[in-house]
Amino acid sequence: MKGVVRSSSWPKEADRGYHSDSEVDGDSTMAVPRVQFTLMDYLKSEMAGSYMPESDVNYLIEKKEEVYNFFRVPFHLEKLLMFGLLLCLDSFLFLFTFLPIRVILASCTLVFRLITLKPHFSLTQVWDLSRGFIVIACFLMLTYVDASRLYHYIRAQSVLKLYVVFNVLEVGDRLCCSFGQDIFDALFLKTLNRNAVTSRELHLHPITIFFVALTYTGLHSLVLFLQVVTLNVAINSDNNALLTLIISNQFVELKGSVFKKFEKENLFQVSCSDIVERFQIATFLLIVTLQNYSDMNWEISEYWISHMITSVVTVWVSECLVDWIKHAFISKFNRIPVDVYPSYRTRLIRDIVSADKKSYFDTYTISRRIGFVPLPLACLVLRVLGMLGIPESIPRIPFFFGIWMVLCIVKVFIRLQLISKAMKYHVLAAFKKREQSNDENLPDRYAMYNGKIP
Repeated sequence: MKGVVRSSSWPKEADRGYHSDSEVDGDSTMAVPRVQFTLMDYLKSEMAGSYMPESDVNYLIEKKEEVYNFFRVPFHLEKLLMFGLLLCLDSFLFLFTFLPIRVILASCTLVFRLITLKPHFSLTQVWDLSRGFIVIACFLMLTYVDASRLYHYIRAQSVLKLYVVFNVLEVGDRLCCSFGQDIFDALFLKTLNRNAVTSRELHLHPITIFFVALTYTGLHSLVLFLQVVTLNVAINSDNNALLTLIISNQFVELKGSVFKKFEKENLFQVSCSDIVERFQIATFLLIVTLQNYSDMNWEISEYWISHMITSVVTVWVSECLVDWIKHAFISKFNRIPVDVYPSYRTRLIRDIVSADKKSYFDTYTISRRIGFVPLPLACLVLRVLGMLGIPESIPRIPFFFGIWMVLCIVKVFIRLQLISKAMKYHVLAAFKKREQSNDENLPDRYAMYNGKIP
């Protein structure tokens, strides 16, 4: 019928939940522009479109800098590690070169004081005698360990069991380093500063701390000795299964460090740990090489050269690769610039020189900064040198005296190089001009920072 409007059975747009473009944003009355994009536009953009970004240019620049920083980290890291290795070698050679002289002088002074009944005795000489006695006592303790029987016992074990033992020894080595640094700090404080304030709840006599340090050094030396024997078994094994497991264990370290939050202070502690680890691995490889060379009656064969070079280079290169990858990704994930590594090196240089008195610190101060405890490693080296079969045609006393003279020359040369490096970085001028520095608050290796010790 005309003029009659029938009601539709279909719901309205509002009832169906549809809204106009102007009602999408609630109270907003602005219409959303419609973009027309045809198939031809898509094909044209795919075949002839420009790659130049229209936005986020700063973001791409930042990513480019991160890539450059990623590949620059290994170079700056190696410079830091090489300088740290020189510091460790300087502290280590001190125990074989000038510490025996200081111990002899202190012993003569002690005998003279006892004869003349003069009780005065220098605290520095007490510190020298303590370290000398610890090294001698632990060396004699290690002589009772049968290296040959221990070697064949370890070699008779399964590969999986040896892998577990090696991991346990590595963890024990790190725990001993941390605990040993505290022990020698306490012994150093008690020896050279008897008036130091200590806790009233626990007051230990210096002799008690000395025997604790002696026990620790003996245990840590034994752990290092077992590590060397295990590495020797891995290198001399017929199959390379154990050596492969030991190398793969280094890459497992990436899992525990890369995906964690680090501040630049924590990265400094990680770098110090890598310095000590590099120095220990270099010492272990040298010990294993000399021991195998001695077992062959100091005769070199082509097979021995190729086998030893391959094994030593494989272990060393894998350690370097792990350090490079670890530091590169830590710097990337935590946005730490590569410029922190020169500041780390400057911090280590500043420990060498005292600006006020223009005198040089004792090697113990530098070792404490890095977290390097050289006494157990020195006992191990002395034990291995005692195992080497020196040919009878070589006189013993002139031979060892010649080695000692060479070590003294190397020690003096390294220290002069470190001093020249310190002068090159104008450390003395920096102390006079600046009272505070960005790298002044860097913690020691085993100091708690930001709630953790990496």
